[in-house]
Amino acid sequence: MSNTEAVVMRYWNSWHEGGEPDWATMRSCLADDLDMDAGPMSADAFVEMCQQGAPWTGVTMIDSLFADDRAALIYEGTNTANGKLVRVGEIITVVDGKVARLRAAIPEAALS
Repeated sequence: MSNTEAVVMRYWNSWHEGGEPDWATMRSCLADDLDMDAGPMSADAFVEMCQQGAPWTGVTMIDSLFADDRAALIYEGTNTANGKLVRVGEIITVVDGKVARLRAAIPEAALS
C-alpha cells in the first residue's frame, strides 16, 4: 500500500467506515489549509462543516484508484435528510503525508 493510499483510506474510513465518525482521526489526516472546490478552507472549518452536514447511512466504496500523490474515489450512500441515494466522485491530493486538496462531484439534486 502506498503512502497516498494509506493516508486517503485513513481519512475516508474515519467518517465512512461503520459506527460513529472519528472526527479527530479525520482532522489528523488533513493539512491545516485545504484547497477545496469553493476555495481555501481551514481543516478545522472543513471538519466542522462535515459534522454539521446530514449524516449518511450505508456508505459503500464503489471504486478507488491511487497514483503518486493522488487518489480518485467513487462511493455512495443514503442522505438521511431526504432518503436519496448519493453517488460521489472525489479527487484527493496528498502533500507531505496529509490530504491537502479535495475535489468532489456530488449531484445537487441528491442533497436537496
